[in-house]
Amino acid sequence: MVSHELRTPLHHIKGFATTLLQTDVEWDEATQRDFLESINREADRLSNLVEKILHLSRLEANGLPMEKEWCPVNELVDGALQRRHNLIADRPIHLHLEPDLPALYADGREIEVVLLNLIENAVKYSPSGTPIALSVHRYEDQIIFSVADQGIGIPPEHQERIFERFYRVNGRTHRVAGTGLGLAICKRIVEAHGGHIWVESKPGVGSCFQFSLPLPKTDEEDTHPRCG
Repeated sequence: MVSHELRTPLHHIKGFATTLLQTDVEWDEATQRDFLESINREADRLSNLVEKILHLSRLEANGLPMEKEWCPVNELVDGALQRRHNLIADRPIHLHLEPDLPALYADGREIEVVLLNLIENAVKYSPSGTPIALSVHRYEDQIIFSVADQGIGIPPEHQERIFERFYRVNGRTHRVAGTGLGLAICKRIVEAHGGHIWVESKPGVGSCFQFSLPLPKTDEEDTHPRCG
């Protein structure tokens, strides 16, 4: 599976480059630009894939230590939404953060990666213009993050396996670009923080991805900031 995912953009890059280098054909400027844009797009795709493979490999080998610090929940959410601003520009965003949430002791950059992946998936697998709901609340000694869409949903038999590397649901992923690594990365990051990630979904209705992160001990929690 890895070799197939790597070869596809490489074949496209090689094909367009070889075509441009042909000496027996004169391509007009518009065609040359189309080919170059395709090469650039496939190079970005390949770079993104390699980056995700390396990220996941380090997580699986415990070679990527979590650089934990105190993170206000609202800053994690705001950071992810700002970084995906262009992607969600045409979407109503229903945002709900429970008041007085305690700060998390976590690697903020990695938790933001989880949120970014879930937001991106919600956009990919739901019709343009439909809302995305993002909420955060406290449940006992955990903080629960939720990202919900009104998209195509996931059949029950696939809901556990979608967190495996390179696993993609037949039919659901038709014409949807992706690496099949995003959710596997999310799972590893959440578990490295002592949390859990899961999905609730109905085909034709939508999906709600949720993940939990444990709160620090009470005596530590009382000395650190809260966010509203």
